Amino acid sequence: MFLALGILGALFTTFLIGRALRPLFEQETVAASEWERLEDESSDLVSRRDRLVAELRELEFEAASGKLAGADLTGLRARFEAEALDLSRRLDERIKVYADRLDDGRSS
Repeated sequence: MFLALGILGALFTTFLIGRALRPLFEQETVAASEWERLEDESSDLVSRRDRLVAELRELEFEAASGKLAGADLTGLRARFEAEALDLSRRLDERIKVYADRLDDGRSS
């Protein structure tokens, strides 16, 4: 269940990043420093997403093998879900801010 949510979140994230990056390819030039910054931020977000998916897989494995149950399982799931929601929210905010900056740059 959580693995499926993680995969869906990853696909949605990739879609949003693609939409945010589209204007970069439509413009004639992009400063190298701006591209590097965007690349670093994207890499960080992808790393965090991959870590979260791995943690969710491990949690599901431990629950299936009987190592986790009850309050421990519920608490960890809640923590991972909260982290995933926070990551999605922050990613959405970054994409919106960057897209707005691109739009402002085009109109000037």
